[in-house]
Amino acid sequence: MRVRKVVFHFGFVIVILRLDTSTGQRGRETFVLLGCERGGKYKQYKKDLLVTDSGTRKCGCPFRLRGYPVKSGE
Repeated sequence: MRVRKVVFHFGFVIVILRLDTSTGQRGRETFVLLGCERGGKYKQYKKDLLVTDSGTRKCGCPFRLRGYPVKSGE
């Protein structure tokens, strides 16, 4: 993917957030949703443990990119 090479040059990493392929059902089409690996917020899974001051990569980056396949013949 060309997007990954471009953003890596600037020091970021792009990950696939969601990938869906066409299944023949009405209303569904193939797409890929790309986003920054630092997007979102840290989710603490074990809340009853002692709270530690550890760092996280998550910083709430809002970058998202949705891509669709190009249909040939149009």
